[in-house]
Amino acid sequence: MKKTIIFFSVLILGISLVYFSNSCKKDTFPYDGVNEPISFWWPDTNWIKLREGDTITPTIRLTTDRPIDSFSCMYNVSSKYHVFNPALDLMSEVYTKRFYPDTNNLQTVEEPFQIPNDTTIVKTDVVRLVYTMYARNNLTYQKILRIDIK
Repeated sequence: MKKTIIFFSVLILGISLVYFSNSCKKDTFPYDGVNEPISFWWPDTNWIKLREGDTITPTIRLTTDRPIDSFSCMYNVSSKYHVFNPALDLMSEVYTKRFYPDTNNLQTVEEPFQIPNDTTIVKTDVVRLVYTMYARNNLTYQKILRIDIK
């Protein structure tokens, strides 16, 4: 009798552990490997080298657990040795996109950007593309693509 009670107790405990461990998992959606709110798919790094006048068309994937409202890109040109702060430094707007939220909150953005080609840019300059995603409930995410001028 005692062995039967122990057996059923262990069996109930095991079933409970399996049930509770599976019930705590979040619902998943096909995110195609996106692990962060803003991720660069091409180029696959956040630091590249280009020449003045070159054009780049980055592929950016966006995801969040809330509906995505909008996405913007701004840029700043400064020297390599400048400590960059997106909240304080002067930036120029490249584009702003508004989204209608889809069921899994996954967006892809591909917009070209041409490196300025004028006398104000020298080989020690850096162009920083600041990408900002805005989601519902005042969530804001930022990621910076640094382009060294060669």
